[in-house]
Amino acid sequence: MWTPDWEFLGWYVNLQEPLWRTRWGFDIRDLQLDILVVADRTWRSKDEDEFARSIECGLISAANEEETRGCGCRRDRSD
Repeated sequence: MWTPDWEFLGWYVNLQEPLWRTRWGFDIRDLQLDILVVADRTWRSKDEDEFARSIECGLISAANEEETRGCGCRRDRSD
């Protein structure tokens, strides 16, 4: 992400499943949980409420919740 003056603000990470081919082209499944990483590499999760609602409604399984959090929200990762 950049300002209009080209100052770097950070990254927006959209957690999603890999693309898969369908007979019409490709499809994707957004996992509702996103991550904002600022330029100094500190980060925070975004849309926790949407993620929780998707779990409550059964759109995201408990196993998928654990895997999503494991991939996207590890605090021990600095790279």
